[in-house]
Amino acid sequence: MPQQDGAPIGDKSWAEVATGGLLIEVWGFGEIAISRKSSPGTSVKVMIIRGKDKGETGVIKRVIRSQNRVIVEGKNLVKKHIKAGEGHEGGIFTVEAPLHASNVQVLDPVTGKPCKVGIRYLEDGIKVRVSRGQGASGSIIPRPEILKIRTTPRPTVAGPKDTPMDLVLERTYDAKTGKGMPDL
Repeated sequence: MPQQDGAPIGDKSWAEVATGGLLIEVWGFGEIAISRKSSPGTSVKVMIIRGKDKGETGVIKRVIRSQNRVIVEGKNLVKKHIKAGEGHEGGIFTVEAPLHASNVQVLDPVTGKPCKVGIRYLEDGIKVRVSRGQGASGSIIPRPEILKIRTTPRPTVAGPKDTPMDLVLERTYDAKTGKGMPDL
């Protein structure tokens, strides 16, 4: 059986290459070839604080929100044995295993040390993420560009099940007279 590294080939991950672009279940709990929209992007640098790669830094590659896990690029490498099947070749693959989100911490942009993330409001009312904890500078942690884009845009027109504005403001119940109360 051929042995392949976990490094992606071109623009595709190892799972997409091994299956010809199909999504396969490797870990037993879901699809490995997750869409790029679920990833926070390449600008989130983290340090692994527990596990075999403790103390190493890396960039978040994928987020598995349903499992509360992240995949850090080039870290927590394990060997996976994939049986050959229709349309893909089997072999032993080196892949990045997911880490629980509690085992990684975001790096402070000023000090470069791991820190916790807090939420603060600026004077003009804008909500920002700030570094907090031991070794933190208290500086603003910028949000990745991909998180600023909504996956489903907000509707600009009223839908078929939306109540029209003139009916929203209409008074349908009077507490003094009991008008509008249903007869039970």
